[in-house]
Amino acid sequence: MMRPRSEPHAAIHQAAPGWTPAFGERLQTLFERVGGITKASSISGVTLETLASWRDGKSRPAFLALAGIAGRAGLSLDWLATGHTPAGAGAAPGSAGAPRLFGQVGIDQLAHAFEAACTQAKLPVTGDTRRLLHLTVILYDLQMEQQSGAVTPGIAKVPD
Repeated sequence: MMRPRSEPHAAIHQAAPGWTPAFGERLQTLFERVGGITKASSISGVTLETLASWRDGKSRPAFLALAGIAGRAGLSLDWLATGHTPAGAGAAPGSAGAPRLFGQVGIDQLAHAFEAACTQAKLPVTGDTRRLLHLTVILYDLQMEQQSGAVTPGIAKVPD
């Protein structure tokens, strides 16, 4: 008597609860906004494999890790979760308005370029250039928020 042959089991991918392909695409966009999945791993302290499993729906993401990456990317958690950004929240990819610089600009690279330009122009570089540039980036973001009317709660407005 012949036994019936069983068909090989295809790998069945059981998506994590709440995961959708659109969410996976938003995670990919998030990773790209910070410079790729390797940079996202560095920012969050989460392995590349774990980030990929979140993106692919194989496991549920850790909130605090996503919040850290989203903050660095200048994206709201509302956008990440739903694809929509409520009024007054952080920007969605491709949205109009001034980009936030804090967390997006490499202060060391900016300081090096500034020092090189000053040297080339034979201008003296005084004080702690990195601290001044860091402060400049923060003040720029605050000024852009004030102009757009979306001032972050708890942050004082920049006086005119």
